[in-house]
Amino acid sequence: MMEIGTLSEIAISEGKVTLVAQLSSPSEDLKGETAQRIRAALESVGVTEADVTWKIQVPPREVLGNDPIPGVRNVVLVMSGKGGVGKSTVATNLALALKRIG
Repeated sequence: MMEIGTLSEIAISEGKVTLVAQLSSPSEDLKGETAQRIRAALESVGVTEADVTWKIQVPPREVLGNDPIPGVRNVVLVMSGKGGVGKSTVATNLALALKRIG
């Protein structure tokens, strides 16, 4: 992890390892899976306790030339291969929920 830049800090003391891991997505599933793999790898070499802290670093969006939607940072696509399945309702609810959380 150090080689690919996803492990920024590590401290080892009496069988306990404390580390800071960086992710490019705030996904809870990704955090859980990665933490399990880290702990399994450390236990295999005799580490008795591992404390993992997360830093989330989402890569910035690239803007190509002129911005197609000025003032808009992210676009969420809602689609389906068939009509009448509630795409407009889902898009509206997503927009309202995202606005509410900022």
